[in-house]
Amino acid sequence: MTVVELDRKGRALLPASVRKKVGSRRFEVKVSKGRIEFIPLEGVKSLRGKYATSVRSSWQELEDKAEILVIKRKR
Repeated sequence: MTVVELDRKGRALLPASVRKKVGSRRFEVKVSKGRIEFIPLEGVKSLRGKYATSVRSSWQELEDKAEILVIKRKR
């Protein structure tokens, strides 16, 4: 079990070992029945094989657009 504390600004730092286990640095956060869930978001780098020739934007641009969609809850 890993214990995580919040800093003064309410931020939680997930240890690298936890992030590596799920293979993500970005998470969707859900609150349900008094619990907080961090759901890993699939990185755009995983699209390289299947969509490598059809993607024209940089990986950073795609990640930024994906983050905006998650914020707007359209994912």
